[in-house]
Amino acid sequence: NVSFYGYFVKKPGQIYINTWHGIPLKHLCHDEPTGPLNAFNMTRNLLHADYVLSANPFLTDIYLDAFKLRGLSTAKIIEEGYPRLDTLVNTKKEDIYDELRCSGVNVDPNKKIILYAPTWKGQSYGKPDLSVDGFEELKRRLDESIDTSKYQVLVKVHQVVYSLIKDKLAEYDYIVPATMDANVILGVTDILISDYSSIYFDYLATGRPVLFYITDAESYEKDRGMYFGLDSLPGPYTDDLGTLWDWVNDIENVFEQNKDRYNKIKDWCCDYPIGSISKKVTRAIFSGEWENVKVID
Repeated sequence: NVSFYGYFVKKPGQIYINTWHGIPLKHLCHDEPTGPLNAFNMTRNLLHADYVLSANPFLTDIYLDAFKLRGLSTAKIIEEGYPRLDTLVNTKKEDIYDELRCSGVNVDPNKKIILYAPTWKGQSYGKPDLSVDGFEELKRRLDESIDTSKYQVLVKVHQVVYSLIKDKLAEYDYIVPATMDANVILGVTDILISDYSSIYFDYLATGRPVLFYITDAESYEKDRGMYFGLDSLPGPYTDDLGTLWDWVNDIENVFEQNKDRYNKIKDWCCDYPIGSISKKVTRAIFSGEWENVKVID
């Protein structure tokens, strides 16, 4: 869902399906200021692919233009959504809680889950900006201000960040392990708090509320750039933790106030049933059942 190392060459007879990893809010590849310098291996990977999976026409255009595939790639783009979304509805809640507990996460099956899932940030993929202090403070202050008999706060960090802090996980018994698929934990999340992460697009398929905690909007827009303004987010955003916990404590009204914008975004980004996307895609590719499958050739 990302890229193989630069020495990868697809063998004759191999079928390479690139499933990608999210609908982008932030600029990608050649749309980034440093894109031509950093995007060559990802573009190379997509050019190796036989099939590239897309969530919607917006993402299809990102492949074709930001990754310079238009008129060059021989891949078929299958625009039927992400197979991983099936896990939002096809995983038993009890099994997810068991997996969390077995991974050392302190989780109570009788409480609702607030999941904080910030994006990766930094200048080099292997050396992210560690925002440990940030998510520690967010969890501490939310715990102090919300009804902890009703809610519990968990944190899902980027896998590169996780690899750098995993030796300290005894201190962080609220961090979801990187080995656990994000969409699995989203399936039992009642309120998502994020920033620029594409995870929120996947979460919209649940129909549950999302809030945004963003502290560096101006600098991030300048350094990286975004396809959508913050006013196009499916929920309210703030840089103030006090405001954030007020929203959590009044989540039903806050969600209702933002419902129209939420539904409009959900309609264009995931306007398809989930639960059997995997079946549809694999039957098309491996059994030749292409009827009613949207393909961009």
